[in-house]
Amino acid sequence: MASIITIAGEKLFAAKAQANEQLDIDTFIFANVPLQDATDPINREEGLPTDHVVHQQIVQQVGRINDNVVVYSTVLDSITGPFEFNWVGLYSSINDTLVAINHVPTTPKTATAAGVAGNTLNRNFGIEYSGIADLTGIDVAPETWQLDFTARLKGMDKLTQQLTKDMVGKDSFIDDGFKVIPRSTANTFEMIPGAGYVNGFRVERDTVWYINMTPEQYPLYVYADAYFEGDASSTWAPRVITYLSNDPDKQDFVDGSGVQHYMAPLAIIKGDGDVEDLRVSFTLQQDSYTRGFNTVAEAQNDKFLKMGQKISIKERDNAEFYIVKSSATNGISVIDHAINDIQFEIIETTTMTLENFGATTNDTGDNSQIWAIINASSIISEIKTKRGAIYRNTNDVIITKDFSINGKGTINSVGCKFTLSGSLIELGRIVNNSRIGKSEITVSDATNIKAGDVLVFQNQLTSSFSIHRDYYYDGEFAVVLDVNGNNVTLESGILTTYLGYETDKVFLLNHITCEIGEVSFYGTGVYSLECKFNYGSVINPKSVLSSGAGSSAALVFNKSFQCDVNPKLIKKSYESGGTDYGVLYSNSQSIRLIGGNIFGGRHAVAHGGDDSDGAVPCRDIVTKNAVLKNDVRSNTHTADIHGNSENCYFVDCKIYGWTGIGGKDCGVRGGEVIPTDGQIYRNFQWVEVVGGRIEFTGIKTSLAPNSSAMLYGPTSATTLQKVSGDVEYVIENIDLFIPDSSAASGLGVLGNYADGSKVSWDAKVNNIKVRGYLGAIKRITTLDSNNDGEFFVPPRSLKSHILDNIDMDVSSIDFWVVNGGQMIAPGTRVTMPKIERAANVSIESGNNVSTEALSITFPSYIRKPNVLTMCDGQSSSAGVYVNAQCTESTVTSASVYLSTMSPTDVVSAKVDQRISVRVGFDNFEWV
Repeated sequence: MASIITIAGEKLFAAKAQANEQLDIDTFIFANVPLQDATDPINREEGLPTDHVVHQQIVQQVGRINDNVVVYSTVLDSITGPFEFNWVGLYSSINDTLVAINHVPTTPKTATAAGVAGNTLNRNFGIEYSGIADLTGIDVAPETWQLDFTARLKGMDKLTQQLTKDMVGKDSFIDDGFKVIPRSTANTFEMIPGAGYVNGFRVERDTVWYINMTPEQYPLYVYADAYFEGDASSTWAPRVITYLSNDPDKQDFVDGSGVQHYMAPLAIIKGDGDVEDLRVSFTLQQDSYTRGFNTVAEAQNDKFLKMGQKISIKERDNAEFYIVKSSATNGISVIDHAINDIQFEIIETTTMTLENFGATTNDTGDNSQIWAIINASSIISEIKTKRGAIYRNTNDVIITKDFSINGKGTINSVGCKFTLSGSLIELGRIVNNSRIGKSEITVSDATNIKAGDVLVFQNQLTSSFSIHRDYYYDGEFAVVLDVNGNNVTLESGILTTYLGYETDKVFLLNHITCEIGEVSFYGTGVYSLECKFNYGSVINPKSVLSSGAGSSAALVFNKSFQCDVNPKLIKKSYESGGTDYGVLYSNSQSIRLIGGNIFGGRHAVAHGGDDSDGAVPCRDIVTKNAVLKNDVRSNTHTADIHGNSENCYFVDCKIYGWTGIGGKDCGVRGGEVIPTDGQIYRNFQWVEVVGGRIEFTGIKTSLAPNSSAMLYGPTSATTLQKVSGDVEYVIENIDLFIPDSSAASGLGVLGNYADGSKVSWDAKVNNIKVRGYLGAIKRITTLDSNNDGEFFVPPRSLKSHILDNIDMDVSSIDFWVVNGGQMIAPGTRVTMPKIERAANVSIESGNNVSTEALSITFPSYIRKPNVLTMCDGQSSSAGVYVNAQCTESTVTSASVYLSTMSPTDVVSAKVDQRISVRVGFDNFEWV
């Protein structure tokens, strides 16, 4: 009888080991191959004898002999057949691979019929391969690999069976025995070994049962079939078989041999990773046990319950309760008994479910009181939600401790909000003059400050960060390194200067740290999910959705620090007159949002804040790799950064609509900006600018179709009036397409309304690649506005203006820069595009100048540009030297001739030269 591992099987083992993936072998195949000799060697490349297959069934048992040898087993029971087989294959259906082959003498398999019992056959495959036990994840002890459905308890009679039912119920299981759980591989599951009672029979399973499914098989029901049977030696014992069925209500039955079988439902396998546990379980503790009940009502009406007992209730997701005497009845975690003067008090664990507390899961009722009980617990730190469940709240839920919410359920806040919130504690103020960059400060009272604390400094002087709004206060979050008296050392230097005034407040961030994973949030209250006073939280929801006139944002970070976000979908609906933000960063610092689709009725993402204690600028916030959209009815920008922001950026995002960037050192880096049809605002728009570098770099975009809107510029004179620091506007490395329907007359507008004696500004428009329709473009940049009188104050402090490397056809351009506001003043350093031309020019014999000139025209430079000429070729003729000279130039043209060095010199023979001309300004000081 020969047995081999196939070539295909060996390759599969190697591939799985190299990829560090689990190997799943799940099927026995039986065939009857004509003329096969079981003694002949087997070809390792032999395939499935498809035409001769007589039966196949799943692997029912696995065992580990040692690290390099595992055994797969299955049982052909007495009701399987009839057929004959002489070929057995071990097959991986997940990988579509025949792994091993066994040639055997022709073997009959009979089935029970007409009162004659069929035979039962075991078939085992031993697989030897280096590291096979770890590769397959099989860790069953060697002595348990052989299938054995015999329970350990023997000789149970009818009385024992009934007594057991009276004590533990009809069907119940110890801890996780016979529990079905998902595995890491898709569409695979396993049953945990253990013990339990089926209709009074104690049954045991010593090994893991691996269950392999295909998507079209869902749902399937898992049953335990227990029966009492004797053997030839007159030894009687309970036996159990576990199997899958399509029947949701499998009943007890008597088989053909007259044996009574009792069916116990174990689980419903609903889909990949989705199992509903149907068992009633209990825990053995020394000589005591946990009574199992199906419903709360069943437990309440059990007259045998006494003080000190422990029960579990299936209706409560198998939550366990102690029987106590308590006056704290709330019907949720403490429940009155219906007969005796006792209560059921829930046994809290670190991880629980809302169902443990009787939560409604069908989007009805109000679960907010359950959340309040959970929040008050000193033990519960995680709630796992259930796939498909919708947990409704009609009152605000506030979690005030470190907490995790996981699973794939939905939390629906109807007219209320769901908040994860720490608190803020005022500690005093900064008392010394602390300059930006310093890591040591002195506070009025450091008694309650220790290393590792997070402090919030806030300069509560009106408009201390920005004059755009009164409540744009300066300040920051900082982590404490050490404390010595009232001197506090920080982990890094402070980001702004504090003068030690009474208004330089110090707060302790009494923070919480939370984790959200795969949960969906929906709400019609002010926020669907608010993270307030958080530090180090990781928020990865499946979705956060918000709608209704009473809501202002879907997801909010309010005065939070160093948090990470990785959402899939965030959406706030449009409501006329509402704020309607998808994501709102409010007075927060060091937030990273990566990925996701984000929609806002107005702004998809907004940076802003309020005027309360701890309101500091939004600092060091990055929104990256996200898709941002808003409702066109809002007629406002999609990506927003308010004037209380510093070092905040949109990075590699796809933004539909336009941007509104304010604050200090903020902008858009990379990605794509896609304007809407008929959009009247510029794609790159700056608002509430404070100072620093406002940048739009490395972006692919187009001008708006059916619109005269340009590419870049300020939103209004009102915001420019409040620029309070030196500022540089940078539009660089832009790939721009202009559609045929664009009526834009230029690329953009640069302007500054600030008092030139207080602040200065720079402008840089560089490396702009322009394609498409250029017929309407008459200028590149306007240094004031199209709106009459909007920028009439000369900003005398324009330090530099760079307009260079404009890659486009400039034949239709009238002006490089329209300078109606006289913004380029004496002293400004100017760089403008260079126009280069070259041609062959000759001086005929006997002449001192060429008869033809190299003449070029170009867009107006406002003033005559610098003209650089060069010669390439013969430089002299019989001692007479020649060069290229610009004899005529204006703001729009230049003519260059080839001539001798002196008017009195003539050439004695024809001189040919190639002359080149470069026109423009390069770091030129305007005079």
